[in-house]
Amino acid sequence: MWIDPGLRIPKDTADQISAAAVPGNGAFLTDAYPFPLTAELVDREVRLRAATGDEVTELLTTGGLPPEPDVKWPGDPALALGREVEWQIDEGDPPTREDSCRLWAGEVLLCSGEGLAGPFYIHEMGARAWAFSEALKQARDDVFEIQVVPYACARSFAPALLREGEVAFGGFRRRHAISPIKPSGIPVVLALPKTRTAG
Repeated sequence: MWIDPGLRIPKDTADQISAAAVPGNGAFLTDAYPFPLTAELVDREVRLRAATGDEVTELLTTGGLPPEPDVKWPGDPALALGREVEWQIDEGDPPTREDSCRLWAGEVLLCSGEGLAGPFYIHEMGARAWAFSEALKQARDDVFEIQVVPYACARSFAPALLREGEVAFGGFRRRHAISPIKPSGIPVVLALPKTRTAG
């Protein structure tokens, strides 16, 4: 089994993971490693790499849930937060209150002070996978940290955010006096693996 060296998986952990990895089945989660992984068969060799956010979303999507009236989710519906969020199109308009749901986005913070923000996911693990896989594409010394950020989103806007990502998010910010999506809680900072691969 070839293991992406950027994963920095120690030899004993690699042995545990290789026993659980089934090539061709897409992403998988394991207690032996803090981030989702994907095992794929390439030229008759099993290759282990970081899973993407979309692969993890596919893994965690249950399907078969009843559709919601007037809300067309691109997959499973987002978790209801049990509270309302307020948004407003123009400053002169009365604000609208609507039930909110939880969305997650991953971020890669760079030592330069800049950063990368990922798409929105209904599962924290999807945002976690995005942040980690994107961090691995950067030079290791350039990455300060990665994190996932919880958001509260007006439920009727969430499917567009999940489908269109930054395009929809930027449109909401430009066209609304009060955005229908806002950070909702403290970002969760994720520790990047520090141990180098043995062997």
